Amino acid sequence: MKRNDWNFFIDFTSFLDLLFLLLTGLIIHWVLPPGSGMRRTFLMLNRHEWGDIHFWLSMLFLLLMATHIYLHRKFIWHQIMKRWSRLN
Repeated sequence: MKRNDWNFFIDFTSFLDLLFLLLTGLIIHWVLPPGSGMRRTFLMLNRHEWGDIHFWLSMLFLLLMATHIYLHRKFIWHQIMKRWSRLN
């Protein structure tokens, strides 16, 4: 796989993951509010199970962002050096 293909894959996957994070966060906040515990469910999952999904999606997002930064490390380094040289 070429570098551009990896960049697209990581960026697109990050976008989808962020959308699912938003969706699970909204479900936890609005559909299964605090205190609903095991009594209420949405799509046969209770608040705690949605919380687990939300947690693992956030861990995936952190991994994807670390990979994104790694793939752009040269660009980031050059930008830092360019700005640093302007200060001196």
